Amino acid sequence: MALTDDLKAFWELEEASGTRVDAHGSNDLTDNATVGQGSGIVGNCADFESGNSEFLDSNSTADLQVANQMTLQAWIKLESKSADQHFVGKWASPTPEYILYYAAAGDRFKFTVYTGGFPTATADNLGAPNTGQWYCVHAWVDVTGTAVGIAVDAGTADTSALASPPAADTGDFSIGASDGASFADALIDQVGKWDRVLTSGERTSLHNSGAGLSYAAMSGGGGGGKTVGSLPLLGIG
Repeated sequence: MALTDDLKAFWELEEASGTRVDAHGSNDLTDNATVGQGSGIVGNCADFESGNSEFLDSNSTADLQVANQMTLQAWIKLESKSADQHFVGKWASPTPEYILYYAAAGDRFKFTVYTGGFPTATADNLGAPNTGQWYCVHAWVDVTGTAVGIAVDAGTADTSALASPPAADTGDFSIGASDGASFADALIDQVGKWDRVLTSGERTSLHNSGAGLSYAAMSGGGGGGKTVGSLPLLGIG
C-alpha cells in the first residue's frame, strides 16, 4: 500500500505567510494573525506565536471531518510548555470532533475525539516532551479496533478504549489553535490526514529516522499533488 493511499490532505507549510497550500487535495488553509515561517523538519515550517493568537484554518469539508478509520500526522517543536496548546483538529462549534494537543497538566501530548464522551490517548511512552526538539506525532481513530491511539517518533503506541464511533460535524478545521483558543507556541511541519489507520511500518517510514518525508517522496515524485510555491477543552486535559 502506498503512503498516499486514502490520504485526504497534506500541508508542507513551506510558505512564508498567507495561504498554506494543501499539497495533496484542495483544502488550502487561511492565515490568521500572520503565522510566521521557521526552519522545518523538511524545508520550512509554520511558526506559531501564542501571544499573537496565530492560527491557520479551513471551513469543514468531508476530507477534514473525523472518520471511523483515521490518522493524523504532525511534526511539532514546542517553544514553551506553560499552557495547553492545540495543534491539529476540528475542535470547534457547534460540536467538536478530534484534537491533537499538548496538555500542560501532566506534561504530555494527547489525542482526543468526541463521542459524547472524550476518549483520549496519552503519549505516556514518550513521557514529557522537551522544548526545542522536533517530534513526529501520529494519532488515530480505529473504530474497528475500538481504540484511539498516539505514537511519537515511530515509538511504542499508547491507546485508549473507544466505546462508540465519533460523528462528523461542520466546525472549522484548524492548525495552531481551536475555535479562537488554546493557541500553539510551537513550530509545526508536515501535517497530514488519512482516512485509514497507518501501520507501525508506515509510521516508521514517515518518521524516516528523524528526517521526515516530503510530499514528493511520499508520492514517488508525482501522485497528482500540487506544487507548493472558542470552545474550551470541554473537560479534557
